[in-house]
Amino acid sequence: MAQKGPQPNFCVPHKVAIDQLAKVFNEKVVGLGLAKNQQSVVELYVGDNGSWTILVTLTNGMSCTAAAGENWTDTAEQVELASKSHTFAIQSAPLSDLLPAYAERPANPKLVAKQGKAGGRTMQGANRRYDIIPWAAQNAVHPVTRIERGEGAYFYDSEGRKYLDFSSQLVNVNLGHSHPKVVRAIQEQAARLCYIGPHFTTEVRDKLGAKLAEIAPGDIATAFFTDSGSEANEIAMTIARLVTGRRKIMTRYRSYHGTTSGALSASGDPRRIAAGYEQPNVVRIFDPYCHRCSFKLSYPECGVQCASSVEEVIQREGPEQIAALLAEPMTAAAAGIAPPAEYFPMLREICDRYGILLIADEVITGFGRTGKWFAMDHWDVVPDMITSAKGLTSGYVPMGVVLMRDHVARHFDDSWIPVGSTQTANPIACAAAVATLEAYEENGLIENAAAMGVVLRQRLEELKQNHESISDVRSLGLLACVELVADAKTRQPLSANFGHGEHIEWIKRRLLELGLEVRVSDHFILIGPPLSITAQEIAWAVSVLGEILGEVEGQLKAA
Repeated sequence: MAQKGPQPNFCVPHKVAIDQLAKVFNEKVVGLGLAKNQQSVVELYVGDNGSWTILVTLTNGMSCTAAAGENWTDTAEQVELASKSHTFAIQSAPLSDLLPAYAERPANPKLVAKQGKAGGRTMQGANRRYDIIPWAAQNAVHPVTRIERGEGAYFYDSEGRKYLDFSSQLVNVNLGHSHPKVVRAIQEQAARLCYIGPHFTTEVRDKLGAKLAEIAPGDIATAFFTDSGSEANEIAMTIARLVTGRRKIMTRYRSYHGTTSGALSASGDPRRIAAGYEQPNVVRIFDPYCHRCSFKLSYPECGVQCASSVEEVIQREGPEQIAALLAEPMTAAAAGIAPPAEYFPMLREICDRYGILLIADEVITGFGRTGKWFAMDHWDVVPDMITSAKGLTSGYVPMGVVLMRDHVARHFDDSWIPVGSTQTANPIACAAAVATLEAYEENGLIENAAAMGVVLRQRLEELKQNHESISDVRSLGLLACVELVADAKTRQPLSANFGHGEHIEWIKRRLLELGLEVRVSDHFILIGPPLSITAQEIAWAVSVLGEILGEVEGQLKAA
């Protein structure tokens, strides 16, 4: 939405105090009810064709569309806006009268801004002109809730409203918000050294590498630091190709490995299809999705066909072509699939038989999320590489890592490794990671994740018994998925793809209204609270989910 034409004074830089706006409006703003020393931000948005919207943000953070029009001679209806003790109104008047500088603008532009509400509450962050929200059509998320601070398992919006973070944001804030040890480590490192190139080392980089070697499975002892989980997977695939001399990467149909070109190409996720391009040399296999088995079999009588069938794919593709098999121990965005206990030991054996590297994508499951340092520890399987990020710094600073066994790392003793980035092993990120790993141990959070994982599973199983809209519950430690259906008999997914988009939007809206942050993707509720979560907080969160699902089930029956 480009700002065009001469700008009234209050639009440079498009924000002013309410008394300045009143002056420009030539006394047409009335009933402000604001003390003289209180200021409210006013923004005028002008579309390419001359449409206009006036947005007022009061001192307590509430944003409201005060007036809008499609023509410069439009008359805005009188709008009364209330916010706690502050009430004001903008009287009807053509914009050409209020803002003479715009009197000559062309007519019939598109409306460029709108008022946004959820459950009768006006949301914050209405100005979306200056950046784009990822994974969304921008008009669908306009405006956006403005968050002010976080502490522990909770965060607070600009109106002071409190939310229980039952998803650790993007399953990355494992410590909870604003852990003092990590905040202090970031501050101290920033005061000492903010940046140094990756061709140097630092004390915190050396310390982090040693700590990761200590906690990683088996003989994994070497780290390659990255900026994100996407980059970690990208680099791991490159390393696999360099080490083996082979080209192809095997991945699963239901998977998500990142947003960069190679990582997204390796994903089995709708975002890959939406991007409209994918790199070659990716081979897909079916998932350990027992609830909706691709082979129409039942566990355990199936003999874990989802794993044994991988060998046939390898044989048909040509073993000499396949560099690595990349898989998440438990998926999150891709349907929250937890595999049978035999699955990864079988994959390890098959990969060894054909000289294929096994890469465990633990971007989400790593660093205590499942009740162990790494999810692969549940099955005593040592992959050739582990990729991770998120919980490495608890999301406080961007950082990822590729961890590798000695036989992989030694390849680069005499061979050049042609990958890296400007921020590889950034000292602030390293300091945050060291402090995060220490906090996990000092606060007993790995053990708490294991214990609370049992509580979470029990609560979700009880929820399933009471709600026919739940067809399955899957979990591993504090990573869980609730699968929703519109019909318990047919197991039709409660998905927009089956005409139930309004129900999914209802769930999302009601979650925010009730103060619970949890991810809803397609017909899956994805749960991953901070590792510090308590049994009482789990009980409350599950009760909120039960209340909302009861409402949805009532809507389905009434339809």
